[in-house]
Amino acid sequence: MLYNNPQVRKPMTDEKNITHFIIDFIQREFENCEIDLSRSLQDLIPSSMIYVHLIVSLEKEFQIEFDDNKLDYRTFQTLKELASYVNKKMLLI
Repeated sequence: MLYNNPQVRKPMTDEKNITHFIIDFIQREFENCEIDLSRSLQDLIPSSMIYVHLIVSLEKEFQIEFDDNKLDYRTFQTLKELASYVNKKMLLI
């Protein structure tokens, strides 16, 4: 694991930064997409392949690993739930 190295510092981030990362990702994937945080995550990301791409991007960006039971496309109902999960995983590192 990367953080076992004492010379590597854990990145400082919070749920707000994670949310912005997810919003930026969605806007890159779907041009002219308006992000309404009250919409379901499945409405914002209608493709399971793009969802997988988002998960991989989150893992790389925040140096976490999603639990296998969280990889299902329907696991997170909202963008906020997904950002909260990533934030919690980062706190465990």
